[in-house]
Amino acid sequence: MGKYSVIFILLATQILCNGCGTGDNLRARNAMETSEATYQRCLEQNPSDPSKCESLKREYEADLDAYLKASASKGSGPTVTGFIEFGH
Repeated sequence: MGKYSVIFILLATQILCNGCGTGDNLRARNAMETSEATYQRCLEQNPSDPSKCESLKREYEADLDAYLKASASKGSGPTVTGFIEFGH
């Protein structure tokens, strides 16, 4: 196995490990942002009766909670540090 193969394997491992949980965090953030925007639109459309938006508010709060939990657990996975050696 050549020197460049080892470097490639180290870099690929680092990318995969650093990406652990990132997809979940991104999905949770997107869901939270979408439900927040929907809730805000509802409030704008119903300024005199915000109770019409109560179910959207609960959905946003649930998505926000899920996002905060995903963000908090993001740093708990394995971390791999790779080094790149440039040959002579």
